[in-house]
Amino acid sequence: MDESLDRRTVARVSRALKELPGASKWAFFTNPRRSLGGLTPLEVIGGKQPKRKQGGGSTPLEKVNLSMVLRAAAGYAEE
Repeated sequence: MDESLDRRTVARVSRALKELPGASKWAFFTNPRRSLGGLTPLEVIGGKQPKRKQGGGSTPLEKVNLSMVLRAAAGYAEE
């Protein structure tokens, strides 16, 4: 695992994914999520934030955080 990631945080998100198989958990952690501003959960855990978009249109997420990742994980586990 990437040493820049907090293992306790990754484990906490993994627990939120409940009894999903390892491949499904990997897919959650490594695929961009619209609810996270197009970032992967691992990117958010690593501290990355979505880029601000210039111009009009819908308001992009300006900040994402662990609670948003946990909500996304809970929703993913229920699918």
